[in-house]
Amino acid sequence: MKRETIQLFFKCLLMNALAALVAVVTPATAQTLLEENFSSGFEEWTVVHPPGAFNGSTRWQVGAAGETLFENSNVRAPDSAGMLINEAKTGENYTYKALLMSGDDDGIGLVFGYKDSSNFYRIMFAAQEERNTFPGEGWLLEQVVDGSAIHLGGDDYSEDWEPEFIYIQGYPFEVTIKAKGKKLTITVVDDPEEDGTEYELVNNLTIPANADGNVGLASWEQAGGIPSGSHFSDISVDGKEAAMPNPLEGWEEVIPLNYEENDFLEGGNEGIPLWSVGITTDTVAGGILTESSNSGLVGTEIEVEDEEFNSNIDWVSGMLVKGDVNWKDYRISTKLHPYPHCAFTGCWVNGHGVVFRYNDPENFYRLSFSSRNPGDGLPRQGVSVQKVVNGEWSEVFWEKGAAFSTKKFVPSGKADQSEFNLNMSIVGNQLEFTIVNDPDGTAKVFNYGPIEITGVDSGKVGFFSWYQHKLDIHYLKVEEIAGMPFEVFSEFGNPSPAAGLSNFEPGTKVLATVPSPIVDPPGFRRKVTGWSGTGSAPKGGIWFLPGNPRISFTINQASSLTWNWKTEVKVNMGADGGGKISGGSSKWYKEGTKLVLNASPNLGFMFDGWYGSVSSKGKQLTVYTDHPLELSAVFRPDSDRDKMDDDWEKKYIGSLNEQGSGDFDGDGVSNMDEYRRRTNPAEAEVLVYEVPSNWENPGVSNPYTVGRMVVADFGKGYSGIWENSGTGIAASSEEFEFIDWHGPKVVLKDSVWKEDWKDGVYEATFVVGDSDTSCLYFRYQDEDNWYRATISGREGEGIQNFDKWGTYTVGGVTAAQVGLSIQKKVNGAYELIEEYDDWMLPDPEDDVLKIIKLKVSAKEDSFTVQAIPYDPIDLDDFDEDGASEELVFKDAALASGRAGVGFAYQGNGFNWCRSCPGGPADTATENIPVGSGVLLNGLSIKAKDEIVFSDSWAFQETPTGLPAGWFNPFADQEGSLAGEWVPSAHGGFIQMSQFFLPSPTSKDIAKADGEGPVLLAPLLMKQDFVLELGLLSHNANSLLTTVDGLGFVYDYIDENNFARVLFVNPKTLKLEGGSTIPRGINVSRKIQGQWHDIIVGDLSFTYQRGRPFDVAFTAEKGNYHLVIKEHDPLFVWNSWERVYVPATPNEIKKGPKSAELHWSDKEITSGTRYGLTTWGSRYAHFLHARAYSLDAKGSQPSEPPVLAVSRNGNKVSITWDGEGTLESAEQIGGPWSEVRGVSSPTTVQPVAKQGYYRLKR
Repeated sequence: MKRETIQLFFKCLLMNALAALVAVVTPATAQTLLEENFSSGFEEWTVVHPPGAFNGSTRWQVGAAGETLFENSNVRAPDSAGMLINEAKTGENYTYKALLMSGDDDGIGLVFGYKDSSNFYRIMFAAQEERNTFPGEGWLLEQVVDGSAIHLGGDDYSEDWEPEFIYIQGYPFEVTIKAKGKKLTITVVDDPEEDGTEYELVNNLTIPANADGNVGLASWEQAGGIPSGSHFSDISVDGKEAAMPNPLEGWEEVIPLNYEENDFLEGGNEGIPLWSVGITTDTVAGGILTESSNSGLVGTEIEVEDEEFNSNIDWVSGMLVKGDVNWKDYRISTKLHPYPHCAFTGCWVNGHGVVFRYNDPENFYRLSFSSRNPGDGLPRQGVSVQKVVNGEWSEVFWEKGAAFSTKKFVPSGKADQSEFNLNMSIVGNQLEFTIVNDPDGTAKVFNYGPIEITGVDSGKVGFFSWYQHKLDIHYLKVEEIAGMPFEVFSEFGNPSPAAGLSNFEPGTKVLATVPSPIVDPPGFRRKVTGWSGTGSAPKGGIWFLPGNPRISFTINQASSLTWNWKTEVKVNMGADGGGKISGGSSKWYKEGTKLVLNASPNLGFMFDGWYGSVSSKGKQLTVYTDHPLELSAVFRPDSDRDKMDDDWEKKYIGSLNEQGSGDFDGDGVSNMDEYRRRTNPAEAEVLVYEVPSNWENPGVSNPYTVGRMVVADFGKGYSGIWENSGTGIAASSEEFEFIDWHGPKVVLKDSVWKEDWKDGVYEATFVVGDSDTSCLYFRYQDEDNWYRATISGREGEGIQNFDKWGTYTVGGVTAAQVGLSIQKKVNGAYELIEEYDDWMLPDPEDDVLKIIKLKVSAKEDSFTVQAIPYDPIDLDDFDEDGASEELVFKDAALASGRAGVGFAYQGNGFNWCRSCPGGPADTATENIPVGSGVLLNGLSIKAKDEIVFSDSWAFQETPTGLPAGWFNPFADQEGSLAGEWVPSAHGGFIQMSQFFLPSPTSKDIAKADGEGPVLLAPLLMKQDFVLELGLLSHNANSLLTTVDGLGFVYDYIDENNFARVLFVNPKTLKLEGGSTIPRGINVSRKIQGQWHDIIVGDLSFTYQRGRPFDVAFTAEKGNYHLVIKEHDPLFVWNSWERVYVPATPNEIKKGPKSAELHWSDKEITSGTRYGLTTWGSRYAHFLHARAYSLDAKGSQPSEPPVLAVSRNGNKVSITWDGEGTLESAEQIGGPWSEVRGVSSPTTVQPVAKQGYYRLKR
């Protein structure tokens, strides 16, 4: 009977517990009163950035009245502006009109004929004088085609440009664009409301194509002035006004009176608050509400009690409110981002915050935040609450000493950490709120309340900004509170009650719990460490017991609960039998733990490297557990301590006798590099493909001499090698003025050159778009031995030097003596041959002197040099009668050598748009289309009265202008992933475009999933192969802030399935639409359109601007080996001076960097492609691209030869069986040299010193 009573008791207890649990898990859901993300109203407008290196996203805003669009983000790209495009399209004939006003002196303009982000017309206006770069001075009219700008009118960046119109900052001007087919007229009226002056900028101008399409606005680096930035109004097409966005409809602007009944604000924007909503290129984020006037009014002295006065209460500012005056109990959720003010004393945030229970300007509450140091008339530092009741100001709450306590909230003075989330509950006469500071970073939580509030029982909500130059508000949500509000915060898991706001009847017992630990995603384990609460919830606690954490309480007031978590990361590590690991083991580690691991080889072994999540050759490896890690320390046998695997040496060489510095198969790759590549050191790999070219570039290691010599076709028979980099180095001193200059050059390859061409006639035809230096090299042996015939039309100083700061002087400098001259260099010593003719000067604007042929006749030690101009009568020939005098000299220093061509400072506008070769300083004429730089239109060699060589650059005849078999998979995507690939003269490529797509992830997540242009090589019918590539960036900077990456792809099947190795320069940066790919080496594979990382952000090698590096990549049955070698450090890019300066002695002493990586991945199938790729790297050079068969890997070393040695008196007889080569050396370690002309048996006569012999087979 007793047992039944106990059972009944427990049944009742269980039923009561279940009833309580049901009450807990079914709270009332809060009703939403107001929700704003400030994105509505911009439906007819889109923010667009053309391809380019923008330093952020332009932010296009509209004022509260909805009458003016403005942009003041200070964002720019070097040669392009951000745009706001209207969805309405025009026909071919229309009139587009707008009123513009700029407070800054930078770029403001209009866009028309918009097709896409890479094809449109634009006119830009700028007030800064003598800018000489985009957007010019005065005005600039351009057509943008496939992402590259073509100059149509306005500033040509020349010294002679004098604009007829320059806007006045702070004054409006009206722009009218009339398009009629291919005719364009543009007029400007300065200050039209005051009957200003009319300027006709272009009248009936013929444009390249019809300007139909969308219209829009443009802004470039606009930020300062009054009014701040670019402003646009009265926008119309054919008299119909464009719909202006009005996302602040229903909001009310308010300026309350202070204690002295003053509401006239002071400060920026003439004391007028500037509330606006803006959109950016990141459309997913919605709009942003901003206040940016930097205005306000300091507080007055108010008597509080006991004759005390307080001036920190009635400071006033602009306010923006919305809602219903009858709203009583509600919860406010918002995100605020105040941008700091900075001075030499530091950075601070001024007053800003939330208005609640707003009835009218004389009745409301204000929750304020500030980090400014205390002072009279200023908002309190930290958190404070003020109220106004019937016009009387008083202080409700102030947290004293906030600056001296980490437990009290003060807005950060760092812009990237000053953002915070705010959640407020107003119930009856109580205020409670929670702040999450830096929510995407440290996410520190601050809880306040309850704070008693009396005097105003209901009202609207809103925001205020006091002397803030910029306050961003990302969203606002207001929810009705019916009962007792309870809010749950949990970064992970599925808590009960659920995360968010719930309402309970007073007196309800709440049971709160959350599953812990959880693994999400794989490799990350999340564990609850405790909680913090407000109101009725327990204030805080820790949890260390097994099972799910749980707390219970009775709710009688507004409450919140935050579950606190820690993250652990799984690390697996292991070593093979040749050594051990110290410093860590396989287990779960706290996220962010620093592990310093050491690999120790056993006796007779060497450490080969770390493999897995991290690839490194260093024995000591430092890793951080910010993501799951799989690490393996690999050891190899190395009994002879030569850092090459014994098993590998025995397999391929047959013994352990070879040193790493040797070259067993004589293929130019050392034994050590063969090991690093995992190729066969005993048999040379067979070259199966290289980019076809007759030329080599000996100056690639120097950024001033690598040039940008591409193969270009201008039409009308003008094609060949076009140099347009504008680079070179003039003489080093007065002693060598016009003598020891050097610049880009190409010379014929050894494999092309024939020895008997040393005596012959060499003719090089130059077509000049610039007046600088061109030359013809002859008897070229190496960089220290050659002759050079030079012609130049540029007068200037012939000396160029670095000053004491390392800055390179460039103004007014030229390379060669004006006219025709000859230099020589023998054993590194320069000399000017004292024969020159300054009569004939190249002239890019004269059809006769625009084309000049340099002619050199060489016979033994006698030479004749002459310059011959174009024939003005017979335009298909040269004018022998108008030629320069023949310069004759004799010199026996160089008896043989090759021919080549060179250049210095050839640029004339630096335009590298292949589709618009003329550029802003276009000197093309009606008959000759070369408008900048210089074109080598032909080079011929005549020997024994026969033409034995001339280059036709035949692959230019292919439809793509690329070597046969090369393929751009994104060619149809104009102006984007298509890039702009141009073949170089010396068997490589240059990618001109800066286009890239960022990693779509945040900068805190390291993923190599950004996109960039790709160029594919001919089909490679090899499953296993070796690639040799030369790479060079001209876009990176030493500050690591420019998006720049370049590399190669392999196993390319289609655009959704391929693997990529990408070298990335910049540090981790947040970009519009995502972030940068991690700095360093990134290996990833795209499978069905999704990127999968193999190696991410490996820092064993990072490149520098202007310094080439060579890559050897071996693919063998799913195993991949990457060897990287940097060229010698000659120059370093100075980002501040924007110039290359000589490498320091310390950098030279360190020498070139190298690295190697090894990984395993999907095995390549034969018949796929490899190729080149860039990621934001404009002017990226791919210096060479060669592919080798790996068939040699399958061959085995021959049987070791049997050598017999016998002595007969003072002679030694050597015999051997079979074939082989006898070699001798003075030391057993070499170097070894072949004993020529001997066969088995042979007799040698020993000498006094020791000697060694070996037989190589």
